Amino acid sequence: MAEYSLGHVEASQKLLDDLMAMRETDSYEIAGVYAWRGETDKAFDWLKRSAAAHEVPVTWIKIDWRFRNMRDDPRYKDILRKLSLPE
Repeated sequence: MAEYSLGHVEASQKLLDDLMAMRETDSYEIAGVYAWRGETDKAFDWLKRSAAAHEVPVTWIKIDWRFRNMRDDPRYKDILRKLSLPE
């Protein structure tokens, strides 16, 4: 996220690719990076994976600042419903 914020898009993508290659990385963290970068479609795809895998961190979605730009999207409310979290 830092590389992306500094305008180093290629470096950011390389690090994200490395993160996705790590087996112990959860889908929620990848979704957070995509959300920070403004790539909401990809962020939602990874959030759905996280919810389907019952990853514990996905329950933090309501307080995680990385997803604040996605809260008005109907898919955000769908994720909350799937997780049985209040809107």
